Amino acid sequence: MLEFGTISTAFSGLEIGDQTVPREKFSKVFQQRLDDIERDARDHGSSITAICRAAKISRATPDRWRMEVPKTVKVIDEMEAALAKHKKKRGSD
Repeated sequence: MLEFGTISTAFSGLEIGDQTVPREKFSKVFQQRLDDIERDARDHGSSITAICRAAKISRATPDRWRMEVPKTVKVIDEMEAALAKHKKKRGSD
């Protein structure tokens, strides 16, 4: 069975599994994790296609993620920016 680390947000960075990654490094870490999954799959006699099938995602999804960080991550960034702006505004009242 495949297990994937959870991703949650924090203003100081993004938590991936048990590590916190600064926001600006998230894209690089995200891409590295995709590369690691593909390499590990090959090293263990599998393929990215088989891993995608097991994870119930389209085979095109990791390729799309390599071209652009998933929109959901961008939406979280936008939400955090809006919250930071709100907190700053409320702090100046």
